[in-house]
Amino acid sequence: NSGTQGFRATATFTTARTFNLNAATVGIDVASGATLTLSSPFTFSVATNALQKNDLGKLVISANNSTRSGTTTIAGGILEISNANALGSGTIVVTSVAQGGSALWLTNGITLTNAIQQTVTANGQVGGIDGTGGIFSASGNNTINGAITNSGGFNQTYGAASGATLNFGASALTTVANSPFFNAAGTGVINIAGFSNNTSAFTKVGTGTLNITGTFSNTATP
Repeated sequence: NSGTQGFRATATFTTARTFNLNAATVGIDVASGATLTLSSPFTFSVATNALQKNDLGKLVISANNSTRSGTTTIAGGILEISNANALGSGTIVVTSVAQGGSALWLTNGITLTNAIQQTVTANGQVGGIDGTGGIFSASGNNTINGAITNSGGFNQTYGAASGATLNFGASALTTVANSPFFNAAGTGVINIAGFSNNTSAFTKVGTGTLNITGTFSNTATP
């Protein structure tokens, strides 16, 4: 499903083997229904080498990759991280969000400082996997402090699973355009420490809680 192909997992397993990102862009494909968990840090020929997650399965990265600075692109499926440095310091790009085809999942109570760019190319509350959000707190109390942008022309969805919390730092949502959805499922909680962009709408869905704890200088219709 991509011009960037590399290792492909067709079954669910965990490995401590070292993956070497030895090209300008390296792909890891995980087939639909499969989960690949990588527990060892990447090695690379150049710290700026990019990583692309392909296909509809789940890739879980739990290791510390703080020495890596390349871009990480989620072109399909789920990329789940449980370490704040799992993807290094580079920009995280989430594509195909509106089609329900890709998402960044956070677990383990981490604080993420990477810049995050979403590409939302169709309207509607269908962001991420099954509408849960292109950026999703799957478990634990997770925080995003890096700036989030949307290179597409349509709204985006952010979500928290039941029992999980997603926190947005004061600067995380200041550059978000279009009309966001916040999906707090079950007992999930989403906390927003600041939102200053003017959008046509600002929508909360799900039975959980949305808290605005900082400055909200927006003319949107809630």
